[in-house]
Amino acid sequence: MIVTLAAMLGQIGTPGGGFGLSYHFANGGNPTRRSAVLSSMQGSLPGGCDAVDKIPVARIVEALENPGGAYQHNGMNRHFPDIRFIWWAGGANFTHHQDTNRLIRAWQKPELVVISECFWTAAAKHADIVLPATTSFERNDLTMTGDYSNQHLVPMKQVVPPRYEARNDFDVFAELSERWEKGGYARFTEGKVSCNGWKRFITLPGSAGQASRLNCRHLLSSGKPTS
Repeated sequence: MIVTLAAMLGQIGTPGGGFGLSYHFANGGNPTRRSAVLSSMQGSLPGGCDAVDKIPVARIVEALENPGGAYQHNGMNRHFPDIRFIWWAGGANFTHHQDTNRLIRAWQKPELVVISECFWTAAAKHADIVLPATTSFERNDLTMTGDYSNQHLVPMKQVVPPRYEARNDFDVFAELSERWEKGGYARFTEGKVSCNGWKRFITLPGSAGQASRLNCRHLLSSGKPTS
């Protein structure tokens, strides 16, 4: 409706006119910086994520309800897998789905549901096994402010030790890799240590940062945001 209204008024493309979205979130409307960004961790699996089957996360309920069923995505004809085991790490599917009762019914179909979670969310309550994950206060990490602006890289330094049995996601998956296959821990970590993981994260945008004069050492030692 916003776009339609701007078009009807002839505002699109005029100085000070037009339309904008997401001004309430993540620095929407701010100019996007052309500096380094934090990329996702790059897996050692040949072909990366493209080497495994995947479905749009918004269609998880359809997949559970209709294993083997046909669907279209990005102009391609595909078939839903027969999902019997779910490991959910990140995201809040019970909050995002439009029909919670339908999701709850579909969620009973897998034989096992495991979730990595910091809090006692609806998704955690409906899981068979809950693995307590550390919060941002219990681990060293890096984050960015402004999904749209890429405005700052922010070091998040550990404030308190992990509470009770909470563990870093990185450590959980590293140990799981070893249990799955001998030598899996070394392959998953690539020789990099979890909680000294500042450099593990910053090396990904490092080459771009060199061009934009991003001083990673200063960022890590100062504990202050950089832009």
